[in-house]
Amino acid sequence: MLEQAQASFLPGLPGVEISLQGKLKRASGFSLSLNLKETISGVTAIIGHSGSGKTSLTRCIAGFEKNTDLHLSVDGEVWQNSSIFVPPENRPISTVFQEARLFPHLTVMENLKFVTRRFPTAHKIEALDHSLQNFCLPLEEVIESLSLDYLLSRSSNELSGGETQRVALARALLRPARLWIFDEPLASLDAQARTEIAPYIQMLCKRHAIPVLYVTHNLQEVLQIADNAWLMDAGNLKSLGSDSELTRQFPSHLAVDEDIGGVLECAWKAYHADYGLSELALSTASVFLPGDVLQNTQVLDNPHDTNSKIKVFIPARDVSLSLAKVADVSLLNQLPVKILAVETDTPHTRLFTLDCQGQKMLSRITAYSASQLNLEIGQTVFALIKTVSLAAPDK
Repeated sequence: MLEQAQASFLPGLPGVEISLQGKLKRASGFSLSLNLKETISGVTAIIGHSGSGKTSLTRCIAGFEKNTDLHLSVDGEVWQNSSIFVPPENRPISTVFQEARLFPHLTVMENLKFVTRRFPTAHKIEALDHSLQNFCLPLEEVIESLSLDYLLSRSSNELSGGETQRVALARALLRPARLWIFDEPLASLDAQARTEIAPYIQMLCKRHAIPVLYVTHNLQEVLQIADNAWLMDAGNLKSLGSDSELTRQFPSHLAVDEDIGGVLECAWKAYHADYGLSELALSTASVFLPGDVLQNTQVLDNPHDTNSKIKVFIPARDVSLSLAKVADVSLLNQLPVKILAVETDTPHTRLFTLDCQGQKMLSRITAYSASQLNLEIGQTVFALIKTVSLAAPDK
């Protein structure tokens, strides 16, 4: 029988060091070989094909795979091997799943207090205390941060999808932990609910600097939330070191209809109230977005801090290429770019990697258009951009 152990963490570490080796086998025939040794800090997104092992990896770390072929140690402490198994409830990990898993017979407040009653000692703390081995956020802060005040008396089965997921997130934040695992927490939500929840996750992760593993298929979520990204392919992990590398990996490793694109880091320049447009500076060029960016508190913690860098996401499908700047056209964003690389995206489309003021962006056009324009690597052209959206601030 495996020994039931209680995990603990050494305080004051800059991240969580995870070492995981071995094989996971299921009766269905699924097999996963793992050889991982990483220090997790900030928000690490895990991307990859469905079935590549992303969720299985997080389940192994969280303790939901009681498999004797695995050897897991965290900060040098063994959590799992042939003779030791630390059960999930004793691992200082808090998880948020795609399914909220709230208690349907309880109100929102009762769901939250269920967690605080389980960990009464931790919740005597008046504020977040990083000196503790495992810590949680205070109930009052969680309620305020996630704007749950008006939901507290409601039954859990009376909530919308976005509200339900916010409560699930709140419950996870109340559990004393040293590592958060978010397993596609927004995947089951509609676009409006995703837009509502993602900024909360981003804000909490940035503000409290708790290491996070974030499983997702959504590029926009990664760009908005993640500090680092891993690509998982048949159990092998590859660290993707930059936004540009990340966006280039999506077309070859995920479905071609994914909303791939490029990320440009800009600075605030001006708001043109008469036209309802924000102007961002990109070196010597300008990028225009609808609305007043500085009034969007989901973008900047301090709306008046004009020194904050602002990341914008430009979908590859919304970038056309022209040999010259086009006059008499409604498109506001036309940027000079240099072609760095081109690859066959599908039999009928081509994906171009472009240098834009020293940063990289992507353009997906038809193979016919690429041929007609006779586009070549090293050529300078103009990127005609239809859609620009906010990705995340650089803090």
